[in-house]
Amino acid sequence: MQRRVPIKKFRQLQWDIRYNFTNVLLKEGVFNSVSKDLTVYIRERTGKSELRGILVHDNRNASKPATLIAQRGVMVQTLIGARVLMFEGNRQEVDRETGKLSILYFDRYSFDLGGISNKPNARFREPRERSVVDLLRIERKDVGNPKDYGKFVVEAHQRLALPANSLGFSLIAFLSIMLGEFSRRGNLLKVLTATGIFVLLQVTDLGLINVSARNFNLIPLIYLATFGPILISMFLLIYRPRLNFGSRKSHSAEQTAIN
Repeated sequence: MQRRVPIKKFRQLQWDIRYNFTNVLLKEGVFNSVSKDLTVYIRERTGKSELRGILVHDNRNASKPATLIAQRGVMVQTLIGARVLMFEGNRQEVDRETGKLSILYFDRYSFDLGGISNKPNARFREPRERSVVDLLRIERKDVGNPKDYGKFVVEAHQRLALPANSLGFSLIAFLSIMLGEFSRRGNLLKVLTATGIFVLLQVTDLGLINVSARNFNLIPLIYLATFGPILISMFLLIYRPRLNFGSRKSHSAEQTAIN
C-alpha cells in the first residue's frame, strides 16, 4: 500500500529541488550549464555524491575568469547551499587586464554552488498547504498577490463543507437504487442516473468555487450545493419510500402467490 505524500511536504520538496538543483542535475559526461556564468563538467559519478574528473569554469567575475580542475570530489549540502569539495587539483585564473595567468595547486578546495538561484528567505505557502485556522485568519495584506486573497477564503469554506459531500453522495446512491419499481432486468438506468447527479454536483461545486473567489457574497452557495442534496435525500427517504417499499412488498407478495 502506497503512502500519499501530504501536499505541504510535496511543495517543500519542490522548493528544495528548485533552489538546490545542482545536486540533482549535474550529469556525468556533459557540460552542465549551472548558470549563464558557471559551467561544470564531471567525467563520472560514483555513489550518491562522489565525483570523478571535475572541471569547473567560473565566469561570475568577468575580469578574472577561473577554471578549476580536480581528480575527484564530493557533493555536500550545507545550510547555505550546495558545495563541491575538490581534492588533488588546481585553480587557473586569468587577469584580463594584464593577461597574466596564475595557477594555484591544492590538495583540498571548497567550491560554492549555492546561492546561484537567489533562494528567497521564506517560502509562501499555497492555500492547499495551510490549515483551516490559518486560512480563516489570513488577511489580504499577508497574501503576496491581493487578487489571490479570495482563493484562501474559499479554500477554507470548501474544506468545511467537503466532509458533508460523502453523506450526500451516499444518500443519493442509496435512494437511486431503493426508490422506484423493482426490475429483474437490472438497475443500470438507476446507476447511470446517480452517476449523472454526482457529475453535475461536482461541476457545480467547481463552478461555485471559482465564482466565489471573486465574489464573497456567493460563498453561502457552496454550503447550499453541499447540504441541499442531503436535505432533499432525507426528505425523500422519510416520505417517499413508504409507497415504493410498499410496492416492493406487494410485488413480493404477488410473486409468492403465483409460486
